[in-house]
Amino acid sequence: MRRLLIVPIIILFSVVALAQQPPVIKKSPGGPLPGTVHLDWDGDIVEKLTDAADAFFLAETLETVKRQESFWNRDLSSALAYEKSLETNRRELARILGVVEPRVEFPSPQFVHHVGRSPELHETDDYAVYAIRWPVFGDYIAEGLFVMPKREKPSRIDILIPDAGEYAEDFVTRICENPW
Repeated sequence: MRRLLIVPIIILFSVVALAQQPPVIKKSPGGPLPGTVHLDWDGDIVEKLTDAADAFFLAETLETVKRQESFWNRDLSSALAYEKSLETNRRELARILGVVEPRVEFPSPQFVHHVGRSPELHETDDYAVYAIRWPVFGDYIAEGLFVMPKREKPSRIDILIPDAGEYAEDFVTRICENPW
């Protein structure tokens, strides 16, 4: 009985709601607000707004490049002087990133050995891949993959960070196959 009564009420409410006239938008009798004008552009307004936003952000980017020089006091007289002149900027970047713990000194990364398995994970004619670990701060230890070229002595160490959701092994394989 209740259900039979509810259905006609819903239908009646729907008919009344749909029968009403939509509200009429009226212009302000006093004209536009102070400091504004009516928008009467010709052409594609969206394209004009997009172009204006692009121009604004390009100008801001160029201005930022000019302003950032005021934050750098590089001393190019020697390599040691240059390193020292960057000290303030590096401390500020470390503070912003939250990397304020002192670094742990260590002679070199350690190879990760597992029982019954070599630390070498993969080998080709050009390189070998090893699992390594190194102390970072406190009790925190980082792990990674070390790619050692076979035909030349490594002159540097590159730290490669894969995309989120990508395995380090897949990343190293992709980079080694196509380094650029």
